[in-house]
Amino acid sequence: MSVFLYLAFNIPMVLFSGFYLRFKDIIVYLRWITEFSFYQFGFEGGMVILYGDRPNLDCSEPYCHYKNPSKLLEDFGMKNATTQRNYIALLIWVLIFQISLYFVLKWRIYKSR
Repeated sequence: MSVFLYLAFNIPMVLFSGFYLRFKDIIVYLRWITEFSFYQFGFEGGMVILYGDRPNLDCSEPYCHYKNPSKLLEDFGMKNATTQRNYIALLIWVLIFQISLYFVLKWRIYKSR
């Protein structure tokens, strides 16, 4: 049963994480799911670390849309994102998973007696 619950829980998390859909392209009444997606916090944190405080990139073309790395973050809807927010959110998710695992195991031991 846990295999099915895992898929039912993780598929929306992956779909609304920002990998496949940009945040501004998600339907308005489903955007709240992105605030609970732990994949989104990891993806956003990685993008901010890679492109947040980076100097302008060299470009030999007459027009380079992403010469300024902050433009990439702006297009992905992560202009105001911070690494601290993402670290804290991921830490909260780890704590939620650890606490729920503890209580499930405790319940299973109690039920097996």
